[in-house]
Amino acid sequence: MRGFNLDHGTDIDITLEDMPVNMCTHGHGQGYANLNFMIPELISTLHYSKGPYFPDLRDFDTAGAVQINYVDILPHDLALVTAGTLGR
Repeated sequence: MRGFNLDHGTDIDITLEDMPVNMCTHGHGQGYANLNFMIPELISTLHYSKGPYFPDLRDFDTAGAVQINYVDILPHDLALVTAGTLGR
């Protein structure tokens, strides 16, 4: 979002399956968000809003907000197990 320093998510409210991702206190700054635990292959919807105009989106909605939702049912398997190149 233009005009904002979104370093570490401090100006954007992020939720994953209605779970707040922004940490209230952190060494990087208030509102630090770390999405390393998120599995991108499971995302079904991503909703975003711009600006601080939505009071239901909590404290870190300075520049905007992102709500991420996972799929409920997988369309096919995502795992593969192999036993080597010689078939043993």
